[in-house]
Amino acid sequence: MAANMIGVRPCTRYQEIELEYQDMNWKKQRQKYTGWIAQIIQHEIDPCNGIVI
Repeated sequence: MAANMIGVRPCTRYQEIELEYQDMNWKKQRQKYTGWIAQIIQHEIDPCNGIVI
């Protein structure tokens, strides 16, 4: 699916992702996300990784 950000060109997002992270107790977690929430997570994480499309 294409995503748009103000001032940048559209980009493609995966419809399903698997995210690995640490919870509030520093325990490693892994979870799969699909659909709209997967796209939102990618949108929020990209700039943290220095990706500006």
